[in-house]
Amino acid sequence: DDTERWVAGLSRAHERPDLLFEAWSGVWTSTEFRSWDVRAALGGVECPTVGAQGLLDEYGTPEQAIATAAAIGEHATCMLLPGRGHLVHHEAPDRVVAIIAEADRSTCP
Repeated sequence: DDTERWVAGLSRAHERPDLLFEAWSGVWTSTEFRSWDVRAALGGVECPTVGAQGLLDEYGTPEQAIATAAAIGEHATCMLLPGRGHLVHHEAPDRVVAIIAEADRSTCP
């Protein structure tokens, strides 16, 4: 079932994926969280921000990554990495370091 698939995926990086999934899914599926959206709070970010997400991410969509960068605005870059999943910093550490190193810091206050 889907829960087993999620727990199996989380077990790659977490010691107790069952507890993590229970806590995570409980929040994200709660009534209180249905209308939660962080994007409104991101407009105040003034330092360069790079979001790197794998196109094979099991937990987030490219559209979410793009919308998050757009909410930050001119200081944000969204990098979508083909062939990579949720843990891009583990799957492609050299690429992630290069992305960070290439980021434009000239606009940082």
